[in-house]
Amino acid sequence: MSVFSEELIFIHPECAEKRDCLKNMVTVLQNRGYIEEDDDFLQKVLEREDTMTTGIGYGIAIPHGRSKSVRELKILVYILDKAIDFNSIDRQPVQLIFMFAVPLDGKEKYMPVLGAVTTFLRDRDNRKRLIETTSLEEAMEILHEIKIGSE
Repeated sequence: MSVFSEELIFIHPECAEKRDCLKNMVTVLQNRGYIEEDDDFLQKVLEREDTMTTGIGYGIAIPHGRSKSVRELKILVYILDKAIDFNSIDRQPVQLIFMFAVPLDGKEKYMPVLGAVTTFLRDRDNRKRLIETTSLEEAMEILHEIKIGSE
């Protein structure tokens, strides 16, 4: 099982504002069957954002939530053509959003995946390649470079 799938990678989606973007991402996860059709996951994501931003700097945001409605650990990726304000810790707008959907019992799997993704994204060249990608296939090739456990 891969945490990334083509149906969860979006290049240049419509996304002008943080909260609407988060709601749209949760709707995609629901429509694809990765989370149940309820508001629990969205509530967890928004609560996390209200507590502390998931805009980690360098144009990256990693919103996440653990919820009973999440069926399996998945990452939804938005590669924005225009950066948006995410109230990031470095006050810079965000162009890469990696939303983690985590089952309630998935913390042990989630932490190493989060570490691998953030390590990969710390590299300026990796961020640049993702931002400049124009095809889903190329985005998947780049994301598969992330070393996640036994994948």
